[in-house]
Amino acid sequence: ASVESAFVQSTVLCHTLPARHYGTPPMTARELHIYFRTTKAAGREVCLLALADMLAHAATTLKQSAWIAAVDRSVEMFEAFHLGHNVIVQPERLLTGDEVMAALQLPQGRALGMLLIGLSEAQAAGELTTKAEALEWVRLRAQET
Repeated sequence: ASVESAFVQSTVLCHTLPARHYGTPPMTARELHIYFRTTKAAGREVCLLALADMLAHAATTLKQSAWIAAVDRSVEMFEAFHLGHNVIVQPERLLTGDEVMAALQLPQGRALGMLLIGLSEAQAAGELTTKAEALEWVRLRAQET
């Protein structure tokens, strides 16, 4: 029951996230990756709850253009999840945490975690496609901090 409770809690807590993208240009691969990392397993359900919430609050005052914009963003989220899952939502890591620690002589901790998060975002955005590019990327980022 605790897994289900956590899922519902996550869905409710995150249900306002999709609305931040309504009426904006199409979401980038990086934005989609961050959205699914934030919403975890509930990303699709959060998207649907956000649409339901929009309908519930707007009722008869909802403009068709606003609804179309919300549905467009929702379609992008679903397409990313179903058609680009291994590239956008959960890209196969070019480097493991152990490889980053070994390459940079970096201990486990917040700095390593931040590098790995940034690395997965850069991968999802299509900025990195090889292990060599990923190593160079983490080396440069580690020097900046």
